Amino acid sequence: MEDPNEAEDLVQECLLALHQHRASLRDPTSLLPWCRTVLRNLYRQRLRRRWYTELRGLADLPISATEPWGSVDASLTVEGALETVAPRVRRVLREFYLVGHTVAVISEREGRPEGTIKRWLHEGREALRMALTETPEGAPLACIYASGWMDDTRRHVENALREAGYRAEWGALNEDAALSPEAALFVLGEQAGPRSGLELLLAVRHAEATANTAVVLFGPGRESAVLAAWQAGADCYLTDPSSPEVPHFLRQLRAAAESVA
Repeated sequence: MEDPNEAEDLVQECLLALHQHRASLRDPTSLLPWCRTVLRNLYRQRLRRRWYTELRGLADLPISATEPWGSVDASLTVEGALETVAPRVRRVLREFYLVGHTVAVISEREGRPEGTIKRWLHEGREALRMALTETPEGAPLACIYASGWMDDTRRHVENALREAGYRAEWGALNEDAALSPEAALFVLGEQAGPRSGLELLLAVRHAEATANTAVVLFGPGRESAVLAAWQAGADCYLTDPSSPEVPHFLRQLRAAAESVA
């Protein structure tokens, strides 16, 4: 398989399939062969769906001499990862991969176009990939200061930061809390406890230790609010923290910071 994105999708499908049939596993030593069989069958299913035009090397898959799972319980890992996904996306993932419903059936049940269901499946696979991927050691710190966000929005922003290569932490929201001088990025909500995001942005730019730290500010779409954010020194101004475009902008911001460094 030459496309890394398709390969990642296939691995996520394999984990979900293993989670669905975890009760069938009686001998832990057979987990690796079972995994390989499931992966091979899923790959063949993709071929039958005409996602690829030819069969390549299924009989020659390399056999690893080491156990890839270690002491990790695969079912608990997948279940925990699923909890990081938005409820509607989690529901679609379960129906498609665990129950076996087609996109058309899920579309009818959800009352949404098939294109939307496919997009949710893709977003869900990406969220699972990020949840199952450890943040690299030494990753730059991103501090989040925001209140009033739903749990789904919080997870979305955290996953977007991890995808962009940051280590995400939530900052204290009390009024006299100091901003972390170690942060490589500040993510500010429209409101952060008793202070507004704009107030925090001004505080970031006023402090010598953080004056040059990158800042993403979420706020309303009013022209006056956007203008105030740019005048205060925001590096990026967004209006919806739950938007699927958030990872894209964070990756751009990280790339720009690395190019300057």
